[in-house]
Amino acid sequence: MIGRLSAIGILTFSFIFLSGCRNPYDAGPGPNEIWIYQFEFNPLRLTAAKGSTVIWFNLDEITHRVKSGLVADPDSFFDSGDIAHEDTFRFTFNATGKYNYYDVYYPSMIGSITIDSQ
Repeated sequence: MIGRLSAIGILTFSFIFLSGCRNPYDAGPGPNEIWIYQFEFNPLRLTAAKGSTVIWFNLDEITHRVKSGLVADPDSFFDSGDIAHEDTFRFTFNATGKYNYYDVYYPSMIGSITIDSQ
């Protein structure tokens, strides 16, 4: 009987303890942040003001590389170089417009940033 009660107590404690633990990524990215997580950019589309610095955070276990333009038509506006796990890339946008970008190593990963004059 005591063994059975101990098992129930351990299971109850485990449930209460684990239900209070949250995934640190549940809150989502902050303003002017783009998370690279589970082979996706989050958000896919970002709007920021002219002069803003956008930060890409690599939360995946593998290396990513963010480059401006389209896969079929890359440009040289920005290129992050390799972004290792838990590393970041920052870029300041000083001109208005729409900027497409993609991951060089995983070209199905695409996103865009719109910079407005606000």
